[in-house]
Amino acid sequence: PAGAYVLLGIALCVIGVVALPALRGLDRRAVYEPEMLSALRSVSFLSLLDPPDLARLARNAVWVDVPAGTVVIEQGDHGDAFYAIHSGELAVVKDGERLPYDLTIGEGFGELVLLRDAPRAATVRALIDCRLVRVERDDFLAAVTGSADGHAVARDVAAAYEAQIGRAHV
Repeated sequence: PAGAYVLLGIALCVIGVVALPALRGLDRRAVYEPEMLSALRSVSFLSLLDPPDLARLARNAVWVDVPAGTVVIEQGDHGDAFYAIHSGELAVVKDGERLPYDLTIGEGFGELVLLRDAPRAATVRALIDCRLVRVERDDFLAAVTGSADGHAVARDVAAAYEAQIGRAHV
């Protein structure tokens, strides 16, 4: 029996050495972005998603640094992404007129055009330097509508925003 334990120990060491490069590769690809996850979680309807869905969104999202004065989305353009605001302030302009509210930290924009597959209803421009989280259309839709709860969240978000008078669906 003692010889069997020695062989087992040697076999486990060999397996560990063989698996080490694969494990290191997984570690290199595993990027944990607590700030990105926090920025997404601060958007009210995204905070209702299951933690694994939210983590998947954060893993597939990218940071976008936007200088003051830059147009992030243009009215009439095709909606290809959702944005969550990590820092900064953005103006919303519809039909050439600035709307009486700005978008700021903890808010997001672009969800309704993704849910409804419609053109952008307004232009969003950075008033100051901003840092945004950009979530591509397919990743956003998979997270929000990938389950019965996701469909409920999507319906609730669309209904709540449509109920707000004067609020553009960017």
